[in-house]
Amino acid sequence: MKKRLLSIITALALCLSLCPIGAFAADDTTPTEELSIDDLRDLKVASVKFTDAYKEGLSKTYDGKEAAAPVVTDLVLVAENGTEYKLPADTTDDELEYSCVPAWKKGTETVSRPKDAGSYRLDAKVSLTIPKQDPTDPDDPDTGKDRVEVIKDMSAPQCSFTIAPLAITPVLREGITKPYDGTSKYEPSVEEDSPIDYEETKIIQDDFDRVSFEGTFRFASSKVESQNLLGMNIKITGEAAGNYKLESSTVSGEAKIIQASAPVSSASPTLTVRNRRAHIYKYALEELLPALPAGQEYGTITPSIQNIEVLYSDFFHNNDHPAEKEVKVTANELTLDISEANHDGRNRVAEIILLIESDNFNEFSLTLQVYSDDKTGITITGLEPVSPPYDGTPQLGYAGLPQYSQTEGTAGMEMPEYDASELDHSYVGNGDTDYGPTTEPPTEPGKYTVTLSIPEADGDFTGSWTSQFTITKAIVTVTAMERKIKVDDPVPDLSRPVLDVDYTVTGLAEGDELKFPPTMKYATVADSISDGEFEILIDGAMVPDMDHYNPAIKYVSGKLIVTSLSDKDENPFSDVSEYAWYVTAVKYVYNEGLMKGTTNTLFSPTSNITRGMMVTILYRMEGEPKVWSTNPFTDVDEDEYYYDAIRWANSEHIVQGYGNGRFGPNDALTREQLAIIFYNYSRYNAVNVNKAASLDRFVDAKYTSPAGYRALQWACAEKLIQGTGSTTLSPNAKALRAQVAVILMRYRTNVAPPPAKPEETPPEV
Repeated sequence: MKKRLLSIITALALCLSLCPIGAFAADDTTPTEELSIDDLRDLKVASVKFTDAYKEGLSKTYDGKEAAAPVVTDLVLVAENGTEYKLPADTTDDELEYSCVPAWKKGTETVSRPKDAGSYRLDAKVSLTIPKQDPTDPDDPDTGKDRVEVIKDMSAPQCSFTIAPLAITPVLREGITKPYDGTSKYEPSVEEDSPIDYEETKIIQDDFDRVSFEGTFRFASSKVESQNLLGMNIKITGEAAGNYKLESSTVSGEAKIIQASAPVSSASPTLTVRNRRAHIYKYALEELLPALPAGQEYGTITPSIQNIEVLYSDFFHNNDHPAEKEVKVTANELTLDISEANHDGRNRVAEIILLIESDNFNEFSLTLQVYSDDKTGITITGLEPVSPPYDGTPQLGYAGLPQYSQTEGTAGMEMPEYDASELDHSYVGNGDTDYGPTTEPPTEPGKYTVTLSIPEADGDFTGSWTSQFTITKAIVTVTAMERKIKVDDPVPDLSRPVLDVDYTVTGLAEGDELKFPPTMKYATVADSISDGEFEILIDGAMVPDMDHYNPAIKYVSGKLIVTSLSDKDENPFSDVSEYAWYVTAVKYVYNEGLMKGTTNTLFSPTSNITRGMMVTILYRMEGEPKVWSTNPFTDVDEDEYYYDAIRWANSEHIVQGYGNGRFGPNDALTREQLAIIFYNYSRYNAVNVNKAASLDRFVDAKYTSPAGYRALQWACAEKLIQGTGSTTLSPNAKALRAQVAVILMRYRTNVAPPPAKPEETPPEV
């Protein structure tokens, strides 16, 4: 054997000496010869490596099995002359002692025999030893041969390989259901199986405790029905997730939203009917049902009467069949037809059990407890009697806002919320005053009693407020107007005084006139030679009706002012008298550039102010700033003078539209709206609007909106707006241009003066 091996080696050496250098290196298909154990004894091993088959077997798709450790037949022995040998496939442990110490690496980390997907490297040290043979076995041809160590701790070259993830296709698990919750979202509970299944594979079944499926799941709708369930962003998580890859991140399939468990109510709803009041009571069914979490609804409701227990039969008209005749229920309403039973105090009179079927919940019983009770007595406060003078209009006889106080035994009850106008009114004359009883407020002077009561139709409460008031005879005031003339102008003739030119009258009802006009004269001889003042005396008038007016007229003298008027005091408007009460204000707003005339020579002081005019005035006061906002109103044309002003006022929340795309630029402003506009404009300019005057003395203040009431409180406190009478504010009366001029002058001089203009620096000389 040894001679044959030496012959082979000699022949190979001869071949190598005759071949060009590098011939074998260029040949990647050099065959590997099998080497017997006997031949191995004399082989000089230069290096060792693994067979290609073994290395190729390491790279695979994840199969749940560990990488195969190299066995002796996986070795390739490379002789010193470069010849590669492999051992026979039937080599046994008795013939050859084999030791391989593998080092598996994943990156820089040393791992045990690889199984999970990833990239690996194998380093190994190999030893081969031919053991001594048994000398006692005569049949062994190698008996007596010595132990031969072929190689010892020889390093095999690095072997890199990859275990690829196993591709699987997710599918939706069959039979998925979700109880109705008002949403289309599906979140499986911890106790439920994952909504994702996968194609049958033993590997993932073995790994099931080490992987899980996550995703976002949503039904097509929130309805109780079979429908499509879509899973999105599906991914595998868990310890073994890296061993798999999904063919798709979405799944879709049929699932079902089922009815939820019946909602639970903490207490039985209680219905209250009133003693000695025959009435058909109606209760909204949705208010009796247990409250649902936000976003949930019952859907279509089908209620039916399951049982009625009647404790006092006289509460129902038909004692034999109350369920059919006196108690009715529909999907929207429960109706009780109650008789006028003679009971006192609170009693439980019946129990009604309804069976409720609905789209989204399992059917359930709803128990209603029916109680009878007396009406609740309450005390009305917050109203004060008002004794106004006669002005020709109906007088309510009170002011303020009603408040409702709890009486004994009503603690915790919700009090009524009636406005004063919603209460029942009753008026009757006192003493010599023959009037009523009636619901109409009186207009004539006299003594009266007014009673405000909770409406009779109110089934829960009873109470009233009563007070006396007097409509006094009106006191008429006749005032001589202040007159102004220039030096050298003619002195006004007072021999035939003219109303609203020479004098004014207050205290008369609309439509009434003085029976006799006043006479007027100067206290001393008046002239216009130089600046000065002359007192104007007035008397001699008579009231129109002694039953309505105090015959003693109050007279207020006036004065004639002679002055040298500056250019700024010039009045360009022919319809604004120098003696009108608003002339100073008109001159102010005109010269300040706040208001213009309706023409070059007319101011139209008694014309209504429109919404478009008012915002234009405020826009001028702000210096007409650039407006960037769009126009949200369909009735505001860009060619109109108020176009930019309205866009500005709307964008700054000073004046809003009507809420339907309309602004109403040509609509007349009311006194209430005017107060709101100045209130909002002041807030825009950071002017303090905390002042608030009491409006209790004005009987018509209650007819304002909440925003208007607050704005009028502020405007009255700032003395911008005053009452039209001692007890009237006239919030819904139209505002006049003359009134606006006066308010503007008061606002700019007393409330929010314009910023001072910087002084100009004189040029250097």
